[in-house]
Amino acid sequence: MTSVAVTAPAEIIAGRTAQATVVVEVAHGASDEVVWSSGNEAVATVSAGGLISALSDGNVIITATSLYDATKSHSVTVSVLNPLRDASVLYYRNGLQGTDAALAALTEAADLYGAVVVQTTDANFVADLDAEAPDLVVYLRQNSVAIPDDAEVALLDWVDNGGALVFTSWDITGPDVIAMLAAMDAAPTGNANFASLEVADVAIGAGLADTTMPVVNPDTSWGTYSFGLQATGDGVELAHFYDSTPDLTTDAALVSGNDGKTMALGFLVDTVEGADGATLLRNVFEYVLLAALP
Repeated sequence: MTSVAVTAPAEIIAGRTAQATVVVEVAHGASDEVVWSSGNEAVATVSAGGLISALSDGNVIITATSLYDATKSHSVTVSVLNPLRDASVLYYRNGLQGTDAALAALTEAADLYGAVVVQTTDANFVADLDAEAPDLVVYLRQNSVAIPDDAEVALLDWVDNGGALVFTSWDITGPDVIAMLAAMDAAPTGNANFASLEVADVAIGAGLADTTMPVVNPDTSWGTYSFGLQATGDGVELAHFYDSTPDLTTDAALVSGNDGKTMALGFLVDTVEGADGATLLRNVFEYVLLAALP
């Protein structure tokens, strides 16, 4: 056994994989097999074949050790970056009765990962979308019947051009909202006001104390606060609501569309409370950004 040399990407986005390679020099018929190991499996794991699975933000040492001679090894440091790291987010929300779990999640992302969050209004949304060219748009229409015409056109263009979007609207009967959902591979079921939801997707449920989560009408102030969705086209249902029995329904609480680059929420963002509410929405933002990244 002469030497071991590992090559791996310097950076990997959390949620993705990358292949590490190794060159082993041997003489006289010694085995050139290696054992792979990760210095921090909470950040990234590595398979027996050297495939690195990036899990969470941080640095990790990936090592290949000779199976023939354990004194011969080589390590590289890989940085795992959260999809929200240094991301720019354009945030629109109108209407609030409780605590904004989405804004709490984005504020945390700004603190942890340097994400830049620009809050906007009806009057400024289209101009800010053009000026900021954000990595992610979060558009939460919580207290108005219709989407302004210029915003609707801008949002539809954004989705059509592959932009990352998280969207909700309490009014799921208007033609503009139905058109917006359709562009996101989703449609309303017509059912509303569920009391809890169940997260089915592993990435969306990461870090939750419980994947079954209450959906609470803050101070009973909203007339409609959660609403069933269904996937259309290539959409994927990632969470479902419970009825009052409680039995799990076919009404989706989250629908991912456009190959993961859009997410339709079937609930208002002040109805999922506490740390789990913010974690759920941060996971949603990461999921959408990850799909939109090159």
